[in-house]
Amino acid sequence: MDIKICQTIKKLRLSNNISQETLANALGISTQAISKWENLRALPDITLLPDIAVFTNEYYSEYKAQYINHTFVMQARKL
Repeated sequence: MDIKICQTIKKLRLSNNISQETLANALGISTQAISKWENLRALPDITLLPDIAVFTNEYYSEYKAQYINHTFVMQARKL
C-alpha cells in the first residue's frame, strides 16, 4: 500500500483530534496550506516535518521516507 505523506498527516491530525486551524497555527502557516496537503494539491515543506512529527507525536523518519518516496513518484510522472 502506497501511503502518501499528506494522507498520513491528515490521519494523524484527525486521530489526535487536532483541527486544521490548530495545526496551522502551531506551524505558523495558513489553514489553506493544510487543506492543500490533505487534498493532495501540495506537499508540506520538508523543513516543517520535524514540527509536524512533534505535534502529532510521530517519528520524523516515517514522514521523511514518505516525503522522499512521494517526491520521486511526482518527478517520475513529469517525465
